[in-house]
Amino acid sequence: GLYVRNTGAATVRWANIRFAGNNNWGMAAIGSNGTVTVQNSTLELGNISGIRANAGSLSITDSTIQDMNGVGVLASSVAPNISRSVITRSGGGGLSVQAAGLTLIDSTIAHNGMNNTSNGLWLVNPGTLTLTGNTISGYVQASAIRLHFNTAAIPSWTIANNILTGNLYNGMELSGTVTTSTLPALANFPYVVSYLNVPENQTLTIATGVILKFLPISGVLD
Repeated sequence: GLYVRNTGAATVRWANIRFAGNNNWGMAAIGSNGTVTVQNSTLELGNISGIRANAGSLSITDSTIQDMNGVGVLASSVAPNISRSVITRSGGGGLSVQAAGLTLIDSTIAHNGMNNTSNGLWLVNPGTLTLTGNTISGYVQASAIRLHFNTAAIPSWTIANNILTGNLYNGMELSGTVTTSTLPALANFPYVVSYLNVPENQTLTIATGVILKFLPISGVLD
């Protein structure tokens, strides 16, 4: 596939990339301060992830990522900017971001994960989030969105006009350990608490209008 490293840059336009990917790297792997821009393209049938990025910058516009063996888009310490795109039918999940923000606009994340068991969005210690105008659907054994915190603060975000449908939980699942933060209200869907811990001497402020639901048996706010 395509491997961009150090300070390299690649722009993919009007392309169809198939059957690529090697080891843990996907079609567009970014190391150090590389830059990848994908526009009006289709990435499909890859061996691992559609795009894997562990540094640098990543922009995806008007593109489709589908039928991957791994995660559609897997990013660590990279804040993907994705708009008007589709991520679907990838065995390892739809979109996973760790230790970085995410901008996702007017996109569809649907039917990813083996037997649709993965979350549509899986975000670990996320940074600033912008989620607007998206459809996240078909995760019949999981939540549409899951945020997990490894002793981290809840970030600021803009979340509006999203459609969550056909998921086991049409909401934003929260888990892990949070430091002093404010949980803002969501306009269109609830929070779903699996296990959320607030340590001693830390404060979680729950804003007016927040709707909290708890998973059966395991749902705890401690």
